[in-house]
Amino acid sequence: MYITGLDIFLTLRLRLFGNTYSKNGDVPISDLELRVTGIVKVENETVGSASKAYISISGQPSKIFQVGDSLPYGVKVHDISFDAVILENGGHLEKLPLPRETLEFKPREVKPESTKESF
Repeated sequence: MYITGLDIFLTLRLRLFGNTYSKNGDVPISDLELRVTGIVKVENETVGSASKAYISISGQPSKIFQVGDSLPYGVKVHDISFDAVILENGGHLEKLPLPRETLEFKPREVKPESTKESF
């Protein structure tokens, strides 16, 4: 039996081992009423899934979720990266990015020194 590149391609399209994605942003952003408010990413997860994500549902206070947990709207937490939560929604993957605010640095106001001497 001879296996061609086309055979491998078609086999990969069957997704025998589940959905695959690269962490380079090729997962579409979710439009659900969910917002990531924080992520605790554990790089060396030797005992289960130690990473946690803080997710606000419909503007409510955030709750803590980990990989495998179910959320409303029939979605599940598929993966947690340092900057996003990957959800499984109806058999496809969606991303909830962690919002990043840009920091704006302003020069510090320097008050003129008092002319009074202090003892």
